[in-house]
Amino acid sequence: MSFFESNRNIIRKQYPGLLEEITRAGDDVLSPDDMRIETAASGDPVLIIRGLHVHSKRDPAREGRRLAETISAGDGQTGPVIILGFELGYTACAAVELAGDRPLVIVEKYRNLLLKAMELRDLSNLFSKGKIVFVPGGSGEGVTKALYLLSGGADAKTAPAVIRSRALVNLDVEWYEAVEGRIRTWSMRDDVNTATLKKFGRRWVRNLSRGMSAIRDLPGIAGLAGIAAGGGPSQITPNDGGDPAALPVFLAAAGPGLDRAGSLLPEIQKRCIVVAVDTSLRFLVKHGVDPDFALVVDPQYWNSRHLDRAVSARTRLVAESAVYPPVLRLPFKSRCLCGSLFPLGSFIEQRVDPKGPLGAGGSVATTAWDFARSLGAKDIWIAGLDLAFPGLKTHFRGALFEEQSNAVSCRRSPAETWLVRAL
Repeated sequence: MSFFESNRNIIRKQYPGLLEEITRAGDDVLSPDDMRIETAASGDPVLIIRGLHVHSKRDPAREGRRLAETISAGDGQTGPVIILGFELGYTACAAVELAGDRPLVIVEKYRNLLLKAMELRDLSNLFSKGKIVFVPGGSGEGVTKALYLLSGGADAKTAPAVIRSRALVNLDVEWYEAVEGRIRTWSMRDDVNTATLKKFGRRWVRNLSRGMSAIRDLPGIAGLAGIAAGGGPSQITPNDGGDPAALPVFLAAAGPGLDRAGSLLPEIQKRCIVVAVDTSLRFLVKHGVDPDFALVVDPQYWNSRHLDRAVSARTRLVAESAVYPPVLRLPFKSRCLCGSLFPLGSFIEQRVDPKGPLGAGGSVATTAWDFARSLGAKDIWIAGLDLAFPGLKTHFRGALFEEQSNAVSCRRSPAETWLVRAL
């Protein structure tokens, strides 16, 4: 049996779908003219890409082991090991032996390099290992999902180690730099969360102490699960009185792109469950649309001001228990809580009434997106989630931020000065 057949059989058993992924046609492959194989002094195959030797011409296996020794099991770390550039698998095979139980993430831009390695080398020891995730080709964004899965979830405190095939990384610097940027973002998440806790911790505790009864009295979002599919334990009727079954969800974020959707909102309301974030609520109300849900998760006073003269008596509030306390007393149609995003609130809820978790990120729109998913919609439509400040604008026209900057504008400090600082 050839190396390729042996490797293929193991891959089909251990990693369903991987073989189809690396053999499909696409742009992320090398042409046969770009690759050449030579034999090293040790007798092992050596890969040459576009005239550049990827391995040592003397002993590529020894070279791969030397790279892998930087993450040996004795260093006390347990986080994933990321290999950037698979080459012919020498480094990955050594890492399997030296890394102990640490999982591996193998990132390779050119999918057919994996096929070439399968043809030339016996990789059965590598492919037989359970904790390996392959990220072949594409944009490389799969590395974030791989880290999430192998680290045991978003709250895991395990930093990944990175091994780079310098030759392959240097051939496609821009692609691998983008991957490393995603790895750095993942690795910094705990530092960001710690800094946020340090900055706003006292505010959260103060808000929670004033709104403690809400955790006891208000229901959680768990009762809303699946309502967009018409099969949840609780049903809602859209504001036009239509059939709630199998409805899509429309999520209104607060970016400048929301301006273009203004004239469509009345028709959208007839066809969708409408979810607004606190920042976009006044835009929808101004255009005569009462969203079905409005999400508020920020604990700060100034964030609560987005709701000034914007509360609709036909809208249900979904809030986090540490929001600025007066928010929970506003005249919404009804109020419910999502699981607390903060340690003290989570501690209390687990002992009183778990509400149902939602994800969090750099924006309330992240939580709103997760809420829309929890409603069970097959389709989620989004407006205002621009992320790129189109036209050098941060929010829709008439947002609280714009009104504040215009109100304090003067000759020496015009509104444009605030905009530049915000950008």
